[in-house]
Amino acid sequence: MSKSRIIGQTSLIEPEKLYETQVVSSLDGYDVLSRYGSEGSYVSVVDRAQHLIAALNAISQRNIRDGIALAAYTEEYSAPIWANYRSATPNVLDGASNNRNIFQKELRENFWRATGFAALRGSKLMPEAQINPRAQKMWRDFNEAYAHPKKIKERNAYKRSLQKQLASIEHLSDLAA
Repeated sequence: MSKSRIIGQTSLIEPEKLYETQVVSSLDGYDVLSRYGSEGSYVSVVDRAQHLIAALNAISQRNIRDGIALAAYTEEYSAPIWANYRSATPNVLDGASNNRNIFQKELRENFWRATGFAALRGSKLMPEAQINPRAQKMWRDFNEAYAHPKKIKERNAYKRSLQKQLASIEHLSDLAA
């Protein structure tokens, strides 16, 4: 009997409650699933990876905007910024702030799409009282692991891992066709 897991994704539904699974391949004795659960209660591994990559990219872009705002008023970095943008510097910083908010929204939207919690709401597959605490814990863990500007190596490593998963699934799909 083969064990099942979703690579890189913590299980939100206990295995005995699986209604529908699609096995893509076997890796190290585990079935790699592209989806599990009843229709509408899952996020495909491909969609999940794509949303997480978008979230990681949004973190990087948000951090860049935060960085320029901080650097413009930090003595050792401010001179080149003000020399480059001159009197337009306040407008550039306003634009960076607006774009920061756009990337923060993009980060949140992609993260929540990746988790699949929206699909679980009202599905009765998980008690409603458990959804928010689990979702908030995943959000905190994700931010702790990848959101700080100094976590760029971790962000990039995770992004490469997700891209490899996508390439592997794409390769397996091509073989099956």
